[in-house]
Amino acid sequence: MRSRNLATVLRSRTVSAQAVQYVQARLISSIHSTARPVASRTSYVSAPVSVQCRPLSFKFWERPQGKKSPPPPAELPSVNAAMTKANLIGRQITIMDHTSREHLRKLQNLYEQYKVQKQFAPSPGIKLRQILKVLEKSKVRGHVEFGKKVFEELMSYWGLAYTKEDCAALLKLYSRQGMAKEALQLLRNPPATADGPLGSAEWRFALDAVAREGNKEDLHALWEEMRGKGIAQFTDAYNIYITCLGETKQNEEIWHLYETMLEKGPVPDAETYALLIMQCIDNDNMEKAKEMMAGLLSVSEHIDKINENCRNATLAYQLWEGVTMDAIRGALKSMKDDGLQPTTRTINTLLRTSYNKQTQITPEQLWNLFAEQKIEPDGDSAGYTMKALVRRGDTGGALQIYNDMRRNAEWTETVLNATALLLQALAKAPSPDIETISSILKDILEARKKLSTITLQALLMVYLRAEDYDSWEILCQKYDLARKDSPIPVKFFVDYLTDSETPLHIAWDGYQNLHKVFRDYFTRPDRVALMNCFIGHRRADMASRVFFDMRDTPLEWDNKTCTQILAGIGQLRDIQALELVHTQLKMDIHIDPDVILLSALMNAYNHCGMPNTAHKFWLQICAHPDGPTTGSVSIILDTFGHSSNPNAYKRGQQIWQELKAQGFEFDLRCYATYVELQARHNRFAQAMDVVRGMIADGIRPDEVVIGTLYNTMRQDRKAEVELWAKENVPEVWEKLLERTGVAIKNERVW
Repeated sequence: MRSRNLATVLRSRTVSAQAVQYVQARLISSIHSTARPVASRTSYVSAPVSVQCRPLSFKFWERPQGKKSPPPPAELPSVNAAMTKANLIGRQITIMDHTSREHLRKLQNLYEQYKVQKQFAPSPGIKLRQILKVLEKSKVRGHVEFGKKVFEELMSYWGLAYTKEDCAALLKLYSRQGMAKEALQLLRNPPATADGPLGSAEWRFALDAVAREGNKEDLHALWEEMRGKGIAQFTDAYNIYITCLGETKQNEEIWHLYETMLEKGPVPDAETYALLIMQCIDNDNMEKAKEMMAGLLSVSEHIDKINENCRNATLAYQLWEGVTMDAIRGALKSMKDDGLQPTTRTINTLLRTSYNKQTQITPEQLWNLFAEQKIEPDGDSAGYTMKALVRRGDTGGALQIYNDMRRNAEWTETVLNATALLLQALAKAPSPDIETISSILKDILEARKKLSTITLQALLMVYLRAEDYDSWEILCQKYDLARKDSPIPVKFFVDYLTDSETPLHIAWDGYQNLHKVFRDYFTRPDRVALMNCFIGHRRADMASRVFFDMRDTPLEWDNKTCTQILAGIGQLRDIQALELVHTQLKMDIHIDPDVILLSALMNAYNHCGMPNTAHKFWLQICAHPDGPTTGSVSIILDTFGHSSNPNAYKRGQQIWQELKAQGFEFDLRCYATYVELQARHNRFAQAMDVVRGMIADGIRPDEVVIGTLYNTMRQDRKAEVELWAKENVPEVWEKLLERTGVAIKNERVW
């Protein structure tokens, strides 16, 4: 046994005779030539303890000169020695600090030694049950399996009958770990106990286990089951359920339970009022809080000493009311005078109240106060202070607190939330510190903790902007974002990549990584948005790559998407990209070109300066069962209007006349392109005749038609167009002037 374990014994407020005997036995059992005296640490005990050891003589095996020492005789140890050892092991089990991981193995070894000394072990049930008693206070997960083993071996190995206390100890252990399933299984299928069936106290531990697990539906179901069996009528159960309802903001149910307690019992105790005070603070119900404070003071008159939770609730209420720092110091001193030392829970209660209610006394001031009072904070204390510093904009101070507590604090919900807020603040900085962000994120990933969607979005955007695509991909994989029901849709990234302020190289690299990770989860609008983005950057090759990548996904191509990429490429007049896309379309057996797709191909080749190829698509459109549309007519007329081929005007005129003879209904866009065809081939009189013919046919020209006519006319004919428009369509001319702001110049307006 190490000296610190001995010090643990001596530090207890009352040192029992058994403890003194243990110290003596421990000193006696060491096989050194001389016994080492132990200094009594009387500063930690209520009265000085004097440990005196009788001088004992040990028989040591003498080592013959030049020979190895022989083994001890078979009859050793003697029965008395074995009984002494069994007693010693039992005492070691009793006093060992079992609440840390490092002592678990020692405790297991002592238990195995105690089993070996079974025949000499005096009153084994006392020692074995002591193991369960100390384990029930443990927060270490590994102690659960050991506790189950000891519990099961009470009967199977030691032959002892179970008691309700044994079951309660195991239920407490399950409760501390939030192991609701195991607790309920033991509760509903208990072993036969020597002192009767399990009662309300044992049900209370199961209720606590379900509450710790956090499943509110299971807790409500268990509560109703307890009520149905008449078990819930004790204050502790009400307190547990009220706490759970408070966490889920079910305020009406809380006050209904309180009224039930007043009417039918059990009578609310100080702990109940403390819980209700905290609920009032959380919900800004000052009037109700005063009523609960009166109730707390009323029940406190009948008890000698109120517990820590009640004191903490009172302190939180005073802080909420707006007391000064001196008043808080005085309250802490009063607690100490009453023998109730302020603890970490006191810190956290006040820090939480200060942060949530934004009291006059800030969390930073409270943090300094408790440092002054030498009260040790924990992770939650640091968490509330970090959140306050982040809210104030002091990310440096919050980061310093995080670095101080990162190695020792448990990852509670408060710590995780505070760290998430810190990460969000660091990510929003003008020049984010990627190394610091990655270091904090590494801690969270190692602890296997989840981050909120907002935090993940902030981190992913930081890595995307910093072009740290490896970290971006790792984060996506760790949180399994590449799935159909992902909390972060692909559109979130697409919106950033397609933003006009996003540099082209980031948009392109970002898209490639996005396609790599989220390949199967792009929506068609997202792909089209990226295509249009690269078209806007005048990069037909990148837009084509996005289009081609769709073939490897469940989206595939459709005629509408093909039309959109062709329109973009035509706008850029990139003949190489156009021919590549056209070739891929011809090879795709799933593409059945309709009139719209053929029109898009015709328009793209027209813009790329290949009118003859465009005309071939017009012939396919004419042969198509659906026939030409106003859109395709407008495109072919525009093609011949811009063509330098000597026969272009003749072909365009022929198409117009044939369609008119067939009774085709031209729209205003068709008229506009036909007017442009006439004017571009220097048929100005014919262009004016087309517009006059529209009026005669009852078709009123719009701004596009008049604007096209005006812009394509020679300078000496523009006045004629203006005069005619003012006389025949004055409102159209006024709108045209409003659109241009000045007199129309020789340029296209559509």
